[in-house]
Amino acid sequence: MVLKSIHDRMGIQVEEDEKMSLPDFIICGTQKGGTTALMEYLKQHPQICMPEREIHFFSWYYNKGIKWYAKYFDHDAMLYGEKSPSYMYPEPGLVAKRIHKELPSIKLIFMLRNPIKRAYSEYWMLVLNGEEKLPFSKAVWKKNRDYIGRGFYAKQIKEYLKYFDPENIKIIISEDFRENRNQRIKEVFRFLGIHPIEVETLDIHVGGMPKSKILLNIAGLITNVAEKAVINSPTLRFLCWDVRGFFKRLNKIEGKKPPMDEETKEKLYKYFKPHNEELIDLLKDLEMPHLAETIRKKWKKK
Repeated sequence: MVLKSIHDRMGIQVEEDEKMSLPDFIICGTQKGGTTALMEYLKQHPQICMPEREIHFFSWYYNKGIKWYAKYFDHDAMLYGEKSPSYMYPEPGLVAKRIHKELPSIKLIFMLRNPIKRAYSEYWMLVLNGEEKLPFSKAVWKKNRDYIGRGFYAKQIKEYLKYFDPENIKIIISEDFRENRNQRIKEVFRFLGIHPIEVETLDIHVGGMPKSKILLNIAGLITNVAEKAVINSPTLRFLCWDVRGFFKRLNKIEGKKPPMDEETKEKLYKYFKPHNEELIDLLKDLEMPHLAETIRKKWKKK
């Protein structure tokens, strides 16, 4: 099997035993922005290979070394990719610097969702994980969770622009993506330099609410172990996630999330307005006025 090496694509000569297959593109986030769906759609292309898991190499496991990372791309494919939403937050500057050091020609994909709806979706994810006990109206303002900070998209993307050309960056607005999936996926294929194909675009990651406090507590215990006791062991952490996922599926009532209370929604819209305007200005500067207009239309208060 001939493994493609990014060193070859960059014209760098390396010894045969040092050649590694490394990704051609990364889906950097945002968390709860639709990145899992995008990954599943892209993987339907016969020329693309992506790991099943979020590796979080450049954010959590950089000390493992590039050879450890390369093991996730030990397949025969034309294009390799991965997705790890932690690359956008909490340290996008550090992650961008690391990615550029190892993969200076990489293509980056960012999916941006209305930061208020993103925060609300993350809240219910953490509730199902057994991590969040407070009502959303109180939890959203707590700094230890930082539901809000993850929505400062302009700040995060600007860190990447310090290292990467805009031509290497693809930005997708999640609300628009849901309405125009096939068209947007074809645009991503073209961005990656491969021929577009038709893919199945079934809904992925339908949200929900918990039905059992006992199962909720079990999920919370497993989450605590995963995040604290085995933080330096990807294998154990992934195992904990798998077990937690099992209990979450048992405990979820799909599509039953209550609406956000109007007072909290109003406060959040006022809070995020200057940050969203900063993003709109950035997109205009990047000559992406169509994305700026999409945000104006899709992220307005209803």
